[in-house]
Amino acid sequence: MRTRAVCKGTRIGWSLVIVAAAVLCAGALRATGQDYAWGPLGTGMGGTSPYVNALTVYNGELIAGGYFSTAGGATCTHIARWNGSAWQALGSGMNDAVYALAVYNGELVAGGTFTTAGAVPCNFIARWNGSAWQALGAGMNYYV
Repeated sequence: MRTRAVCKGTRIGWSLVIVAAAVLCAGALRATGQDYAWGPLGTGMGGTSPYVNALTVYNGELIAGGYFSTAGGATCTHIARWNGSAWQALGSGMNDAVYALAVYNGELVAGGTFTTAGAVPCNFIARWNGSAWQALGAGMNYYV
């Protein structure tokens, strides 16, 4: 497994189901310390066939996007943030899966098969300004 992101000094990796150092994790896991012992990020993602498609770091927090309805037991529809100790929602999330995440001009940009982000109409792409979801222009003609 390769490191996908580093957040607060912790290497992060992901997959649908990961088995590393005999730890089974759905969604995401982390390696800490010099020995890189893998362990879960909370209790992982939940829902019907949960998976993580994308990770990025935004404002010092790990952001996970994918197809899930909970993260660490918290309701997080398709997108969640890890603050170093717990998963939290980003607004009310999306109405369908997130496939891509990036940070651009200080905002988090998410792309996927969703048409609403935080109840705001958007066509497959939206931006998070730190407190609310907004459409990114007219959006895209097809999912990102």
